[in-house]
Amino acid sequence: DAPETRYIRVTFLGAAGGLWGSLWELEASAGELPDLPAADSGNAESTGPVTLDDVTAPDGFNVRIFGEPPTVNYPVCLTTAPNGDVFVGVDEQGSLGKEPDGGRVLRCIDTDGDGTADRVNVFAAMDHPRGLVFEEGNGTPEDADTLWVLHPPRLTVYRDSDSDGVADDSEVLIEGISTDQVNQRGADHTTNGIRMGIDGWIYIAVGDFGFTKAVAKDGTTLSRRGGGIVRIRPDGTEMEIFSWGQRNILDVSIDPLMNIFTRDNTNDGGGWDIRLSHVLQSANYGYPSLYKSFSDEIMPPLADYGGGSGCGTMYFHDERWPEGFNDLLLTCDWGTNDVFSHQMPRQGPTFKAQQDSFLRLPRPTDIDVDASGRMYVSSWKNGKFAYDGPNIGFVAQIIPEDFVPSPVPDLRKLSPSELASEFHHPSAAYREHVQRTLLRMCRSTGKAEAAFALRELAADPSAPLYT
Repeated sequence: DAPETRYIRVTFLGAAGGLWGSLWELEASAGELPDLPAADSGNAESTGPVTLDDVTAPDGFNVRIFGEPPTVNYPVCLTTAPNGDVFVGVDEQGSLGKEPDGGRVLRCIDTDGDGTADRVNVFAAMDHPRGLVFEEGNGTPEDADTLWVLHPPRLTVYRDSDSDGVADDSEVLIEGISTDQVNQRGADHTTNGIRMGIDGWIYIAVGDFGFTKAVAKDGTTLSRRGGGIVRIRPDGTEMEIFSWGQRNILDVSIDPLMNIFTRDNTNDGGGWDIRLSHVLQSANYGYPSLYKSFSDEIMPPLADYGGGSGCGTMYFHDERWPEGFNDLLLTCDWGTNDVFSHQMPRQGPTFKAQQDSFLRLPRPTDIDVDASGRMYVSSWKNGKFAYDGPNIGFVAQIIPEDFVPSPVPDLRKLSPSELASEFHHPSAAYREHVQRTLLRMCRSTGKAEAAFALRELAADPSAPLYT
């Protein structure tokens, strides 16, 4: 009965054990509060053991629980190998926990193809894993399986020289790629997900705390407050700032034509909300001082979606999937319990944004797909902002009904010409593994054959542009 009311003031009187407070839900009513909405199927706030009901997918899709606690718990990030192995970054301390020795990367294997991991081992241990990129080698010390792990304040490469699923050695590629806040209040707002593009760079999502002194393997040193994207070569050279002026992005998505997208995190209010952005090199996206009063001086977002908490993202391209689900951007939002899909039609030099809910599950953290077409999404179900017992989170697998994932051939046994012909494959994840295999092969042999095959491919007018 107060139509002119514009604000409600809430006074926070403190909390046991800290200074942080948050509102889970707020309602205002003229009389008695109405009943809360009844929980629907696939309720994203369900508690208790993990079940299939925790994930709601579109009609025509099958969901399986790939990994669950206590074996697979606290999943922050994930990536896949060509053979279907799934690497899951586990951080028991979440965003605010500070206790050491709670982080690791698990290698999860589904040996019988039923959609559930039945072999799980620790590939490597580190604090606060936040992003993963995997590259398959030949199982030798000279050509090892390689996993890049972003774990603030470091980017480290781990090598498995005998392909037994356990890292044998590691090398720090960047030291200091976050502020010292990671030691004071956990990994919140520090440096987050990584993706490798077909241009041969690793793209790093930097949260809004920035970094005071990041030193790369080749001695390159950068310092910058605020958030954006930094990129570096896989060998730890040529580190540089790609773009800036974003708040707390947790991941970078890259489409088959090297267009880059991010989903900003929100918290500040005052006009800074969830922002979906097409990220261009050297662009400034306005956070924290330009977006409100000097918006004509910044690169605008594609869309503003209000409140939320953006997490992992992925650009998904696999033409074997059903129409409407085979070429789109997917973004996880912890705050809304959705994985959103974004069709991205061209609009002039950029894209027109659109958003639908693709999956519903408790607090999604990351998403990826393997070369066979099996999609994986991680959940922080029952979790808080630090360690809260062993039974937190899970990883789900999503595939279309009647879709039979095809085993990926051993790409290492193909010739350079045969590998070049595989660039016609309908899966972007598959093509990326082909590219990395070809590049590794050309380090020692096959350069002339590969160059000839690639020239033939580039000159083929019938090939799709992504090829």
